[in-house]
Amino acid sequence: DSRDSFDNRIKEAVDGDVFDCIECQACIIACPKGLTPQFDIKTLQSKALANGYTNPHTQDFGSFTDFGGLNGFF
Repeated sequence: DSRDSFDNRIKEAVDGDVFDCIECQACIIACPKGLTPQFDIKTLQSKALANGYTNPHTQDFGSFTDFGGLNGFF
């Protein structure tokens, strides 16, 4: 909600799986007020990261080669 501070919602957002957003923009279609919540979700994610929370969906693959390269050719 843009009418209040993001800071007091960070823990609630992280507990509510804010990092599950895959940027499909379905929230825009579903919003009955015609808002664009994906920008607020991204802001909450950034503020959560800045406040020491971690994204559970981030993985460290080491390098491009370790990840498997491009279709197994590299």
